[in-house]
Amino acid sequence: MAISSGAFHDLALRGDGTIIGWGLDSYGITDVPPGLTNAIAIAAGAFTSAALANNNNLCFASRQSLRRTIYSGSTFTLKSAIACFPISRYQWQFNGTILPSATQASLTLSNLPPTNGGAYRVLVSNLYGAFMSSNIVLTVATSAPLITGQSADQTVAPGTNAVLYVNTDGSLPMSYHWRLNGTNISGATNRLLNLTNLQVTNGGFYDVVVSNDFGMTNSSSMLLHVLNVNEALDATNLTWTTSGDAEWFSEGARTHGDQAAVQSGAVGNGQQSVLQTIVTGPGLMTFWWNVDSKPVSNYLKFSVNGSEQVRISGSPGWQKQTAYIGVGEQTLQWAYLKTDASVIGQDAGWVDQVVFTSGISALAPVTANYGPPSTANTWTMYSLPLTAATFGTTDTQLDAILADVKMLRISFEMSPSADVGGIEVVGMRVEIGEDRHALLVEDADDGTHVGDGRGDDLVARAQLQRGDGDVE
Repeated sequence: MAISSGAFHDLALRGDGTIIGWGLDSYGITDVPPGLTNAIAIAAGAFTSAALANNNNLCFASRQSLRRTIYSGSTFTLKSAIACFPISRYQWQFNGTILPSATQASLTLSNLPPTNGGAYRVLVSNLYGAFMSSNIVLTVATSAPLITGQSADQTVAPGTNAVLYVNTDGSLPMSYHWRLNGTNISGATNRLLNLTNLQVTNGGFYDVVVSNDFGMTNSSSMLLHVLNVNEALDATNLTWTTSGDAEWFSEGARTHGDQAAVQSGAVGNGQQSVLQTIVTGPGLMTFWWNVDSKPVSNYLKFSVNGSEQVRISGSPGWQKQTAYIGVGEQTLQWAYLKTDASVIGQDAGWVDQVVFTSGISALAPVTANYGPPSTANTWTMYSLPLTAATFGTTDTQLDAILADVKMLRISFEMSPSADVGGIEVVGMRVEIGEDRHALLVEDADDGTHVGDGRGDDLVARAQLQRGDGDVE
């Protein structure tokens, strides 16, 4: 009459209304319920079988798994797979014995002990007859806790949150005790461990001890790493110290596009928070910094060997700063200072993405002689070659420097100039071309002019500078 194929088994509906099944029977899906007759339709699924029968309007469909193993203490629900109308009553049985009050379409068994293992079935009846389902054989086993899954290692920024978890199986109930580096964490007795406002001291190896009446087991260690100052600065190759009236600390709320930065400590009027490292020059120091303070009065400064190089205040946003570091051991400091008791903004400074490249020296000025200057009210262009030879560097070093040049400082003089008035340049525009030439442009429209040179040569001296120009 009909054939239905599932994932691993098949059903056949015979002409007399009976059903046969064959194939993989891991879930009892080929076991035809005893007494099933008058079937009019069948369906084979992946792990279930279904049949529709007509017995004087008492229709039923058997879709249940016939065997199941669960752990003691669990909650398990059996559902009647018989759907027909009108149904007058359900009656569940355990090992052939009627279960009082078990008269609903489903039977929920809670906190199961091993003695509740056995055969369950349901009798469904209405005005036209009754039908008994096949047995559902339930095995209730005991087991110590089994770890089936847990959190992976995590790296987080200071001030952020993290959740650690463990998945378990086995007999219930279970107890959980979380530990950090082998020491119990007070109150951490749930499957989930919620950690908030994490600081460097919260980092370490976490694990959880899970126990029940049948044994105890430990999870594997879960590393939670909270970025420290060296890592937040992206400069683990340098040794960092912090001093003053309040220490700098790593944080993740205000950074220059990565996980963490360092922030100055909270200071009062007349106090400072100092961040320091020592490097050996020559070299090039680049870093990003930011501040949120009362303009002028409260500020963040950068110093080399105690000599202030540059400072920022107010709320300028993130800026990139570069500095050439001289030969020998050099002490570099970033200090947030308050000279006014007013608190504006976050009243702090930040530093991020510090890079020190050794072996790079500041470039000495180079000179080019152009001959007599133009006196016409027109555009005049001069070209100053930027070669490794003229700067006394290698090509590789010059490439690295030019990649981050912020400005080209130009000065002019007459040669000879003893008896010549002087030179005035207004509205000078400087460009660095792809061919490593700085282009000096006289713009007549902006009033640029070079004084009469009386036939003398115009000499340009150029000094490459980094970091004093526009924000990158």
